[in-house]
Amino acid sequence: MANPEILVISCESSERIVGAMNAVMPQLTPEVAKRLNMIKLRYLQFYGEEGLYERVNNRTVSRILAEYSGDDPTPIASGQIDDIRYELFEAPEAGKETGEKRKGKKRGRGKTRGGGLGDSSCN
Repeated sequence: MANPEILVISCESSERIVGAMNAVMPQLTPEVAKRLNMIKLRYLQFYGEEGLYERVNNRTVSRILAEYSGDDPTPIASGQIDDIRYELFEAPEAGKETGEKRKGKKRGRGKTRGGGLGDSSCN
């Protein structure tokens, strides 16, 4: 297993950051990979690809884990209809990516440099 203290997630653009993060998951212990994946999904949910990129690019896995506070936005409403639970949040800030804009984007697959250890990159 790779050392989270030296494994760096690095990518050239926000469109490829998810692939870069996914590329490092198999190199981590299951517990660390699960935490990193949860952080990735939460950042994507609340901040989009740009926000995820800003929060994880050029950082070690251990730094990402340490910087995540878990202070997610509070839902403005929540409930359950039949067997489906839901939470509603404030709309993202103006200027964030819209669904229409995202449809045309292709997700790049991340690549790992250094023989599987060291950096995760999406060159």
